[in-house]
Amino acid sequence: MADLIPVDYTAADYADIRADVLRRAERLIPEWTSRSEADFGVVMAELFAHTADLNNYGIDRLLRESFLPTASTLTNVLLLAEMLGYIPHGPVPAQGQITLVSDPGGPEVEIPAGTVFVSDYIDAIDQPIYYETVETVTVPADGAELDVDIVEGRTVVKAEIGMSTGQQAQRIVIPQQRILHGSVRIYVQDEHADLEWLWIPRLTYASGSDLVFTSRPDASGATIISFGDGVTGAVPPLGAKIYATYRVGLGGAGNLPAGSLPVISSPVSGVTIQVDSAGKPMVTALDGGADRESIEEIRRNAALAYSAYGRAVTTADFAKIALTVPGVVAANAISSVASSVIVYIAGPGRTVPADELVVSVIDQLASASAAGTRVTVSGPTIISVNFGSVSTPMRLTVAPTYRRSVVETLVRTQLNTIVASADNAFGSRISVGEVYGALAAIPGVVNVTIPVMARADSPQTGVADIVLQPWEIPVMGTATIETVGGVT
Repeated sequence: MADLIPVDYTAADYADIRADVLRRAERLIPEWTSRSEADFGVVMAELFAHTADLNNYGIDRLLRESFLPTASTLTNVLLLAEMLGYIPHGPVPAQGQITLVSDPGGPEVEIPAGTVFVSDYIDAIDQPIYYETVETVTVPADGAELDVDIVEGRTVVKAEIGMSTGQQAQRIVIPQQRILHGSVRIYVQDEHADLEWLWIPRLTYASGSDLVFTSRPDASGATIISFGDGVTGAVPPLGAKIYATYRVGLGGAGNLPAGSLPVISSPVSGVTIQVDSAGKPMVTALDGGADRESIEEIRRNAALAYSAYGRAVTTADFAKIALTVPGVVAANAISSVASSVIVYIAGPGRTVPADELVVSVIDQLASASAAGTRVTVSGPTIISVNFGSVSTPMRLTVAPTYRRSVVETLVRTQLNTIVASADNAFGSRISVGEVYGALAAIPGVVNVTIPVMARADSPQTGVADIVLQPWEIPVMGTATIETVGGVT
């Protein structure tokens, strides 16, 4: 019996498989010695190696995409997060206030909900940005002023999105891109009127008669609407038309500085936007907008949320469960007595959470905590982190063959990445060594000196680790850089 020729099972790519096939051929067919690319045997060996390489690549990708820490495609990350019970948030609108004034001697003016205000044209996004009033308000008569809440985006009212098949667990896709988080309202045709069905985080919370739905974003940017199966959530009647009202916006691009909305787009007479002494529109800074969660954010938050198993015992559990509420991007909990817990949360883009988000977190934690536990939910204290100052800027030296502006942009991006890192959230420490190490690794950086690294609420002198309290979360402040060297 001929000796068995061992197989090199570590040969996974084309080159190794080809070498192993030819090695085995030497043992089996010693008289075959040609290794020319034109040799038929070599061609067959290379074809086999190519096919095996493709097969191994597919197996490796399949394994990687099956686990949340290694999945790289948004589709699979979303599916794995859903399996773990985590609902990623979509784009979140910026919010603010605008001051309106009625005409001198004129009557009071009603401003309907949905009245549109528009910014100037913005080159960076190749369009203006639209904002709407949140609710119907009345501006008092005779030149009186009123501060009005506004939110970024445009409202689409009762668009038909499909018809019920009468089947259990129906899913309908709203193809519209950039639907703002929490803005979808669903109406189902009934015998006498269109009934509004209510959104809930998970259908498992509903009974068979509850008129409810859930929604989640998909990888393409569309929104998937899911209905119940008659046991957890009702089934829309066969043939009933289904409508959706939702808001479409730009997320993080909607964050604008104060005085940025000069025009009332809707036809409203008898009222104008008040201006200050410099002639600028009296509009607060419009902030709080954020883009949909990134793959890294989903990967981290889904794993943390799942590890709490839906029950809040330790302070870590409270923080993890808070992360299961769509729109919460960071959370931390502290407690000095067993019967009381304070949970600090940050909204999308590390912003102060809206009141509705705070209420949602309180409800979620109340259902998971022990009876008698007092839960308080609060927003963060936002701490801006500054690098350099006008009088003592950072000094960046660029290598001779690198473009100066490109390297400086990379440095600024890296500083933003460090401050916004998931590891640098509530109660964290941003070390000087961490910053220097990250900047030194950027291609084209010869040397970088940071004379000032400080919190915005402290003296802007010296370099020290940024130490945050349990209720404080860092955001990028200013980076003043003086760049030398390189190619201009």
